[in-house]
Amino acid sequence: MQQISVNFFGMWHVVRLSAVALIPGFLVDIEIIFLVVGFSFVHAKSGLESIVSDYVHDRYTQLLFLIFLRVCFLKIIFCTIEFFL
Repeated sequence: MQQISVNFFGMWHVVRLSAVALIPGFLVDIEIIFLVVGFSFVHAKSGLESIVSDYVHDRYTQLLFLIFLRVCFLKIIFCTIEFFL
């Protein structure tokens, strides 16, 4: 059975880059706060996608979960933008 791999930039690199980007002093400027929030969502989304890819073995269920995750994160991002603006 073929697995669906989510390999946009290389999932391992995206997770590590987004985790490292959260470390610096993020309370310096409002743009930095937006950057930290954005990387937090990228980090959480890529982590959940890798969990689904690893542990859900049925192809259609995996695809359904990945679509559901993307829709949920879009909604969370819209709510966060609404909160900040």
